[in-house]
Amino acid sequence: MKSLPWLIAVAVLSGCAAKSAPMFDDAGVYPTVNPYDHQQNPQYTTGTMAGFRSLYVDPESYPASLAPVEPPPAPPIQMEGPNLPDGLFPAILIQADLTRLNEGKTFESLVETIEKIRDGIVVNMPSQGLILFPAPEQEKLQARTIRRLKSTKWANEALGSIATIDMGDQLPSSAMNSMVQQQPEGSEGFSLTLVPRPVAPPVPSMGHLVLENTSTAWAEVEINDAKVGVLGPLAEGTVAKVRTGTYKITFTLPNGYTWSERKMTSVAH
Repeated sequence: MKSLPWLIAVAVLSGCAAKSAPMFDDAGVYPTVNPYDHQQNPQYTTGTMAGFRSLYVDPESYPASLAPVEPPPAPPIQMEGPNLPDGLFPAILIQADLTRLNEGKTFESLVETIEKIRDGIVVNMPSQGLILFPAPEQEKLQARTIRRLKSTKWANEALGSIATIDMGDQLPSSAMNSMVQQQPEGSEGFSLTLVPRPVAPPVPSMGHLVLENTSTAWAEVEINDAKVGVLGPLAEGTVAKVRTGTYKITFTLPNGYTWSERKMTSVAH
């Protein structure tokens, strides 16, 4: 019967001869022999393709090679001109000099003054210092209304000294790209405010593709039916600087279960 010290020595030598699991200094850029064995590669990728346990592609060149299966949605169509009520033109246009207005002479108080001497609709655009309302049909009444407005006292000054008052068949070019501001409920229906129409933001040409493994197991990832790498359980991976659009993403688990989804790129920050 062999002695106990001899058995201990054999066990120690056997442990020294065992091979250690391979480790990678490059944060797992390359796949291991068994991509689902976390012990072989416990680190995660960083940089352009971040969050992966291992990659089957070159993280520097791969993002630029991707093409979406669907292009990004088109920006909303911009309507030309505001949706003004019928019968507004020809109109009397009051173009106030905003540089002449101060705390004692606000554009809002000027609008209120015009509304008090008008029985019908009054349209105003604060950003342009513009006020307008339908003109009388007869030319004599048009001229009389303009003269009256010019001599109207407002904040101890004649309105004609701080504003240009004239006839017009359409909005000034500076107010063409405007829209009617939504009136609050219960507000007077004879007063409309125009605001500049917001410009639709351009669709970015590049974005980030975020991949989310919702499983509690490792998942091999395909983008547009091409294998890319492996994501850890409940992990997210990001492919940065790809063309904007929708991509087909497929996840495969170690047991063979597979599911696919379509993912739209997010805005790159």
